[in-house]
Amino acid sequence: LAVSGKLGFDVRERAFFHRELPDDLDRVLKDNPSLVGAKKLMEDTEYIEDNIWHVRSKDASYRVIYPTDGRVENAKCTCTWYLKHKNSRGPCKHILAVKLRKGL
Repeated sequence: LAVSGKLGFDVRERAFFHRELPDDLDRVLKDNPSLVGAKKLMEDTEYIEDNIWHVRSKDASYRVIYPTDGRVENAKCTCTWYLKHKNSRGPCKHILAVKLRKGL
């Protein structure tokens, strides 16, 4: 249950608790705009070399360095959002597009 996200652990109480998660896929996508954007960018994502990918978004092209170990938290992007937040708020839509394209 914990792996599926239906069981959580309260550190303060030191006890497990049951979690209700949304089953509606549209709701999950609505609550994650980066994932929606990444799905749109997948077709405009291409591998160059040495784990470097180019992702076209509107009139710009962004360079994503995606590590060989597949750990998204170690990926880097040249977009403004990434430069401002790094991976502290989760990956940008360009990094997610590469991850989706790679099938990880």
